[in-house]
Amino acid sequence: MCKCCEDIQFIKKLNKTDIPNIKRKLKATITIISKRKGQKGIAGRVGYGSYDLNYCPMCRKEVNIVDKEIEIGEYIRLARNQGINKITDIDEDGFLILENYIADEWGDECIQISPQDIKNEIIKHSEDIFDLIEVNDIIQYRVNSLSERKVDRVKKYIDARSNKEYLGVEGFNIEEIYIEKILTHEEFERDCYML
Repeated sequence: MCKCCEDIQFIKKLNKTDIPNIKRKLKATITIISKRKGQKGIAGRVGYGSYDLNYCPMCRKEVNIVDKEIEIGEYIRLARNQGINKITDIDEDGFLILENYIADEWGDECIQISPQDIKNEIIKHSEDIFDLIEVNDIIQYRVNSLSERKVDRVKKYIDARSNKEYLGVEGFNIEEIYIEKILTHEEFERDCYML
């Protein structure tokens, strides 16, 4: 996470409000500043208005804030190259019980995340596992129930009819195929052997 990402997260946290019927969004516009040596800058706005600032303009990573309560049965994408897991239970002390073992910060195996580590350990969470898949993740899938298993990297595609971007493999939208296994790109980079 770069300094710009940290600033955006800080601003988003400041903008959160508990006032009913008030909804705030962080918006951005593109501004070009031209200046000659020894003169003040002349600013000019470019674009069609403001847009949601969900990606860092410096490092291009998605800027997320875990603000919604995490619930039992949700999928989580973990930090420190630990992939995707599922919340099976939340105990009375607020510890999240996971479906599979992960390594804690000392490298020991554990199956829970403490309440104070939730913000550092969880990048994203959702009831829909498709929300957690990112570009370059590796998935094992079938196009339909009768097709053979395939393994491929997730890529960004543009729908020719609607001109909208979507994540997919071999042109198929990830929401329209049967995904059997997911290996995050961070896990792959961590575990692969370089030649």
